[in-house]
Amino acid sequence: MKIVRVEAIPFAIPYAKPLRFASGEVHTADHVLVRVHTDEGLTGIAEAGPVLTRTARPRSRSSR
Repeated sequence: MKIVRVEAIPFAIPYAKPLRFASGEVHTADHVLVRVHTDEGLTGIAEAGPVLTRTARPRSRSSR
């Protein structure tokens, strides 16, 4: 079995109320849905949440 395709689908979940910190507010939780497809027709699905820094803000997309 070999992986033939990987999809990364970003999505955001809005908070009912913003999370407030001394450094600012966070209005959404950024996540990514990952689908892995094989040459045998199997599909695996996983979800990954944000990686928070010490300021409790998600890292920029370029640093992930």
